[in-house]
Amino acid sequence: MNKIKEFEKLIIEEKDIIPFLKKLTSDDKKSLVKTIIKLRRKYSKIIEYKPDHYKDFGTQTQNDNLEIAGFVCLNYKDFKSTFWRIDRIIFEKKNIRVASSKMDK
Repeated sequence: MNKIKEFEKLIIEEKDIIPFLKKLTSDDKKSLVKTIIKLRRKYSKIIEYKPDHYKDFGTQTQNDNLEIAGFVCLNYKDFKSTFWRIDRIIFEKKNIRVASSKMDK
């Protein structure tokens, strides 16, 4: 299975994405950039699930995993524009250490 299909499957099935990300080469990360951005737009889209009730299309786990993948694979400019509502809590939940200078720029 190629990396893009494997990544999409992990997102859909809400599996732990960290082991997958640890195995990626620099070229693998670059190849996932467009997919991450595309899936981010899809899963963060606000939908009306019943009259006057709205939520994200994706689950919290799917959106958290996309944010983590974006942090690992995207450059800072793309990450900041794609994940403008980044929440440090998801990184703390997954026990990921983040240099505060990168997150605060």
